[in-house]
Amino acid sequence: MIEKKEKARTGSKKTSMNRARINKENRERGDQLEDLIEWLLSGSRQSGSGSGCIEREDLKADGLLIQAKGTNGKSISVKLADIEKLILHAEEDSLDPAFVFGFERRGKFIPSRTFIAVPISVWMKKK
Repeated sequence: MIEKKEKARTGSKKTSMNRARINKENRERGDQLEDLIEWLLSGSRQSGSGSGCIEREDLKADGLLIQAKGTNGKSISVKLADIEKLILHAEEDSLDPAFVFGFERRGKFIPSRTFIAVPISVWMKKK
């Protein structure tokens, strides 16, 4: 009985350590994508974004409030709630909402695999 409890504790510890490692890798990946967007669009990062502080979303650039999403996988998903939250925050700041999607290649985000998505109304206004 004691062996089973010890195994359960050890397994739980390994799982939480693995989760922490993955979270750190995801944060680093997000920082890398935000650095690229900041450089490409001459924007400014929102300090502490995603941590529940006052600054919302990831960056501001050229009249846009930007939410960055990156992956080293083959696809990215966006929930309707994410879109609605971005629109609300952009309206509150008198900015236009935009998502930037980045796909890693060989461990780095590169401009040719980074895409910006804005509502059609924003795109038409910028033409």
